[in-house]
Amino acid sequence: MTTNTNITVTLSPEIRLEQALIEKGISDLESVTELSILGAVSRDDFEYLIKNMWETLQILDLGNAVIEENKIGNEELSFFGLKTVFISDSIIEIDCRLFSACAELTAIVVAPDNPAYKSEDGILFNRDKTALLLYPRGLQGDYNVPASVATIGRGALDGCTGLISVTLPDSVTKIEDGAFNDCMSLSSINIPASVTMIGNWAFGGCFSLTSVFIPASVEKIGEQTFSGCPAFITAHRDNPAYTGKNGKLKLK
Repeated sequence: MTTNTNITVTLSPEIRLEQALIEKGISDLESVTELSILGAVSRDDFEYLIKNMWETLQILDLGNAVIEENKIGNEELSFFGLKTVFISDSIIEIDCRLFSACAELTAIVVAPDNPAYKSEDGILFNRDKTALLLYPRGLQGDYNVPASVATIGRGALDGCTGLISVTLPDSVTKIEDGAFNDCMSLSSINIPASVTMIGNWAFGGCFSLTSVFIPASVEKIGEQTFSGCPAFITAHRDNPAYTGKNGKLKLK
């Protein structure tokens, strides 16, 4: 099979993705590993991409594309083999499950002038970098969350199976639902004394996590937060709501 790289197509209301690729002479869609799309991209174009390039597309450049309704919805970019994606400055809404199947993704690159999002080292934040939104699943090893971050977003690190250790700064106040769900290799994380809320399933399926300390500041812990997690849980003696009894989280 001949591999085509650096394929660029321009879309318009009259020319959709399928036709644009045909006009480029691409007969074997699975041979395309890098694709740049210019012009207006519709929901149908995303469906066509997923249907035909789900396993083989590695780089998708939407940096100069205009996306329908200025948002990318659930699983529209869930390519199994995708490693890098470039997002234009017109995107103002991204579904948190957008890259749920991208096991090899290592970089999400948002255009510098994007009004809603910021990318740093391939990791996606909100514009002012107070919320960590999406950590690529293909990244491995240790991660120090930037000191500006106050919120670990819903499902932000969900399924990051190569993540070993995470250091949270004292600026973090919220760990939202499913934030570290299924981080199966995560063996070390600190919950700083600034955290007040830990969401549902936040550490569900963290099979390698051996210990967790709940500081006095935590006021609310969701349902099934540590489901499937063998961690020995202790709590600060001054925590008003929770205690760690025999390594299990209990309400006082």
